[in-house]
Amino acid sequence: MRFTFSAKKALFTAVAAAAVFAVSVPAYAASKKKEVSVVHFKVNTKEIFDGDTDRIEEDELSTDMVNIKDDAPYSLEKLEFANGGPWKMGQEKTIYATLEINDTDDYRFASGWSDSNIKIDEGSSYVVSKNANRKNQYTLKVSLKLKGLVNDLDVPDDLHWSGKTAKWDKVTGAEYYEVKLLRDSKAVGTYKTKKTTFDLYHGMKKEGDYTFQVRAINKTAKINGDWSDESNDLWISDSKKYTGNEKLKDDLSPDEETRTVPTGDGPSGTLSPNGKIATQGWIQDQAGWRYLEDGSAVANSWRFIDDNWYYMDGRGYMVTGWFNDGTGYFYMNPVSDGYKGSMKTGWVLDNEKWYYTNPVSDGTRGKMMTGYQMINGRWYFFDPTNGELWTSRMTPDGRWAGTDGTL
Repeated sequence: MRFTFSAKKALFTAVAAAAVFAVSVPAYAASKKKEVSVVHFKVNTKEIFDGDTDRIEEDELSTDMVNIKDDAPYSLEKLEFANGGPWKMGQEKTIYATLEINDTDDYRFASGWSDSNIKIDEGSSYVVSKNANRKNQYTLKVSLKLKGLVNDLDVPDDLHWSGKTAKWDKVTGAEYYEVKLLRDSKAVGTYKTKKTTFDLYHGMKKEGDYTFQVRAINKTAKINGDWSDESNDLWISDSKKYTGNEKLKDDLSPDEETRTVPTGDGPSGTLSPNGKIATQGWIQDQAGWRYLEDGSAVANSWRFIDDNWYYMDGRGYMVTGWFNDGTGYFYMNPVSDGYKGSMKTGWVLDNEKWYYTNPVSDGTRGKMMTGYQMINGRWYFFDPTNGELWTSRMTPDGRWAGTDGTL
């Protein structure tokens, strides 16, 4: 069969058109797929460190800790540690969550991911940072840096004397302990140690019945445990009291022991026994208060001192009033009442405006709270931008905030 030029041209055009259509079908189909540009997570690390467990292995990671939105078009295929394990209580740990599209005919992951594309629907207080990396249009790897928060600290148990050395059982989650020596039920001094033993003989300088108490501290989670009951008595007669020159001191650092001298303005001043400025503790100059450790001023850091939290700025001076440490706003007592600079929790009145800072030791204690909050069984609304309590006005959901802020 022979074709004319025009017939050949028509046949070529038809074949080419068919080829173009065949190639364009997959591209057209792909363009019709719905793009997933946001992924949702629920996070809860609260229960993984339960007081009995101070670390978990990678094979113990579960969807009870990190989960996805129930009706999501993708599945959580794998949870793994970014840098091996185990995950220790109090540490921050990066976890990889691998997500895969369920129906590849209808969905795909969009390109161009950032942390703003990752939504934490529950448990944002546990999340330090987040990021996503699309492996292909059907696989997304999300990294979540999470806090291994300590929720509570047990009271030290089995307090007993071994000679003149105090001993007690280890408390899971404790970063260190405070040991209080008492004579005839009156405090002699309080000392810090990372051990579960402490030789207290150098503090026994008078005749009497000596006891001690211990509590666990985790400064990372801003939690201090309750004091234990007093130990059994240890009688020290006048002939057995300590008569040397050595002084009891913390074993967290080699600094000489200091004594606290109350002042009317700010935290307690700290002097060494010879009256000179100590290398450990509070000092004051014309610019304000600083806190020394090993002779150097603490800077850009929180410190838990005498049952209160303080923050030192970049110059090493104690902060007062509102400030942001990078995780949120905190209110540090500006009043010269003996607790100046200490972190305030609960209701805060500042410049005739009410605010509320988190009173719960959940890793965000002291942070300014915003939006709707239930406090003592009543709802309130705090401005999302500045934290002020709304009063005598309509809230975003149409409820009325009364003169006292209750909805």
